[in-house]
Amino acid sequence: MLGARCRAVALVLSTGMLPGLSSCSGKVAPPDMPAVADPRLQSVLSYVAGQLQQCSIPGGAIAIVENGQFTESVGFGLEDTGGAAVSATTRFQTAGMSKVVLGATALALVEKGKLDLSQPVTHYAPLTLAQGFDPSTVTVQSLLTHTSGLPDLDTDDLACPVGPGQLAAWFSAQPAQPLWSPPGAVWDYSQRGYVAAAWAIEGASSGQFEDAVASLVFGPAGMTTATYDPAVVLAGDYALGHAINSQGHTWQTYAPAQYDCEAFRAADGVYAGVDDYAQLAVTLYAGGGTMLQTASVNALETGQVTDELYPGDEYTYGMYSHDGWGQPVLRTSGSLHGFESSFWMVPDSSFAVVVFFDGDNPTTGCTTEDTAAFALTAFLGLTGPHWLTPPATWAPYAGTYFDPYELGTITVTFDGTNLTASTAASGPITLQQQSATAFEATFPTGTETVTFAPDENGPAGWFVTRLGVGKRQ
Repeated sequence: MLGARCRAVALVLSTGMLPGLSSCSGKVAPPDMPAVADPRLQSVLSYVAGQLQQCSIPGGAIAIVENGQFTESVGFGLEDTGGAAVSATTRFQTAGMSKVVLGATALALVEKGKLDLSQPVTHYAPLTLAQGFDPSTVTVQSLLTHTSGLPDLDTDDLACPVGPGQLAAWFSAQPAQPLWSPPGAVWDYSQRGYVAAAWAIEGASSGQFEDAVASLVFGPAGMTTATYDPAVVLAGDYALGHAINSQGHTWQTYAPAQYDCEAFRAADGVYAGVDDYAQLAVTLYAGGGTMLQTASVNALETGQVTDELYPGDEYTYGMYSHDGWGQPVLRTSGSLHGFESSFWMVPDSSFAVVVFFDGDNPTTGCTTEDTAAFALTAFLGLTGPHWLTPPATWAPYAGTYFDPYELGTITVTFDGTNLTASTAASGPITLQQQSATAFEATFPTGTETVTFAPDENGPAGWFVTRLGVGKRQ
C-alpha cells in the first residue's frame, strides 16, 4: 500500500539525479524539477509532477523529438515504491505501443516481396475459423487494421509456451472462432487479430516474429534496448508495474515474466525505454533510414480505415491518426499490468513525445495520454478538438441490435437526455459519451468503449465493443 512508509522520490535526467521530496502521506510527493533551459519542457515536467502526486504513481519517463531530432529524455520518480530512481533508459512494458512495431515489420516484409497485405492470412498461416466461416476472407491488411471481424482476446493474463512454433501451437489449441462481423465491415480492436498478424509474419519470414521485428525494426531504428524477452529485461534496469486504485493505493504490482506467452508478446509484449521510441520517430522523420522506404513510412503514417472512436479518426498500421489538432497527429498508447504508455507524433512539425508511467490509476487526468496532449500544447501550441455533441444528436443510436455469439439482444434507448444499453446479462447500462460516436459503458466484466458504426442504411448499423458486436435489427 502506498503511504505505508516514508519514501524518497527522485527525478533523474540522463546526465544525473536531483534529490526529491520525501512523503509519509497517501500521496506521492512531487519530485523536484530539473533546471532545464527550455521553458516548454519545464512546464511539461511540472505537469507530470502534479500527475504523480495526484494519482500516487511511483515514476515514469519522457522523451522529446523536435525538428526530427532526439532532444532530451528524462526519468522521474521511482521504479518501485521505495525502490531505485527511474533513469531515462529504464525499461517499461509498452503494451499497445507494441503494435506499431509489428505494423512496421509487416511493411518492411512487403518491401522485400515476402508479404502481400491484400492476401488472405491463410496464404501465410493456416488460420481456421468456426464452421460456416471462410478464413480466406480475412486478409493480412484487415488484421493489421482491426477490421478482420476476429473476436478480441484479453491477453493480459495469458500464460502459454514461448518460442519457435508456439504461435501455431497456440492457435491450434484454441476453439475455432466465428467472425463477429464480416471482414471490412467495422473497426473493432482485436488482440487476437494482431496475434494472427504475427503468425502471418512468421510464415512470410520463415522464422519467429520476434526475430523479424528485431532485424527489420529494432536494429535499423536504433531501438537498442527494446526487447520481447523478460529475461533480458530482468538482467537490466527496469520498472515494476503498479495497479493503483482511485484511493491512491497499489493493489497489485507486476514484474517482467509474471505473464509471458507467445500470443501476449505478439499483441503487447515490447519492453523498451523512452529513448527507443524516440529513435523510432527520428527514423521515420528521416524517411525511414534503413528500416523502411519513404512510401512505407507514408503508409505507416496514413489512416487506412475509419475507427469511429472520434469523428474523423482513422487507424493506420498500429497507430491512430486525426487532424483535429490543426495538424495531423499520430498516436498510440497502452495500459496494461500497471503500466501506462503513449507515443505521439506530429509529422508536419517532425515532433514526437514518448511518455511512460509505472502506475496505472483510473483517476481522470492521470494518464500518459494527458501528458502527451499537454506536450503538444506546450511545444507546438496545438489543442485538441471538442469531441462531445449535444444529446439531441444521439437519437439515431437508439434501436435493437443482435449479437449471436456474446451479447445477445442489445436494446439501446434514448429518453432525450440519456442513452442506455441493455443486454440479458447486464441489465440497463448508462452510456457516457466520450466523443460523437463513442461512449463508455460499465458492463459486469468491466468498463468498455462502445462505438456505433455506420452501415449502408444509416449512421448506426452496428453496436461495437471488444466484448461483442451487434448488428442493427
